[in-house]
This record gives sequence, structure tokens and C-alpha cells, in this order.
Amino acid sequence: MNTIRTTKQLALLLQGYRKEQQLSQEQAAERVGMSQKMVSAFENHPERCSIGNLFKLLSALGLELSLKRKADGSTDKGEW
Repeated sequence: MNTIRTTKQLALLLQGYRKEQQLSQEQAAERVGMSQKMVSAFENHPERCSIGNLFKLLSALGLELSLKRKADGSTDKGEW
């Protein structure tokens, strides 16, 4: 399991999964009715993308999102 604390970490992780599956941005986008530009926008500027597009991209890559509490229970805003 990967710990993700920033939007950039999430974008890099999803880009890695896409490349691992040997999918171009266009191929991933076509799977869920997105444009290649939307995939590129997510990978380069994830902080500007919608939650809806995140879930479309997760679906295109055969992934799901799981959440868990931080081990120390902190709510430090410094990571965002």
C-alpha cells in the first residue's frame, strides 16, 4: 500500500500505474470517455483537477481508493 500525502504524489503514482500497464494517456482516457488533455492535466497539475476526473482515471486503470487514519492520529495541515 502506498501512502500519499500530496496531490503530486498521487499524480506520480497514477502515472506509474498507467505506464506499468503500457497505456498512453489517450488509451487510458478512451477507457472512460475522457480526453487525453484531461489525463495530462491530472498528471501535471493534479491540484487543479476535479474529484470526478480522479475517479474516472482510477477506473480506467483498474484501481480503487481506500482511506485510513494516520497512524499517529494527527491532523497536521502542513502536508497540504
